Amino acid sequence: MEDVSGTVIRFESGGLAVVVDSNGGILGRWESEVKVILPGLTADFVDANRAVCYHTGGPWLSQTEIQSVGDVYLAETLDLLGAIEEDRPPAVPIMEGVRSLRLALAATESAMQDMPVDIVV
Repeated sequence: MEDVSGTVIRFESGGLAVVVDSNGGILGRWESEVKVILPGLTADFVDANRAVCYHTGGPWLSQTEIQSVGDVYLAETLDLLGAIEEDRPPAVPIMEGVRSLRLALAATESAMQDMPVDIVV
């Protein structure tokens, strides 16, 4: 299938994250999925406003759904503007953007080399 990708991220702690996306499945629609698997917890991030967390660390499986109707992109922009106007740090430090960029570049390099790539944090 054209324009589909998947990235598996293995954390030093042993956790895994899987990012899958495509714009070829449903015409005019970008499909993406993020799943994080940790000891005792698996989380499915359905979209920017919704996640389902499965708690697997105890004797009983339970789940928590987290949902928001807010526009996360607007909130992010307003926080940045407020940080500039109020001379305060933003809610999410710029270093998180740097880490995201490193991850995206490593995923691209991994695909081009057809082998895993390590990221030093």
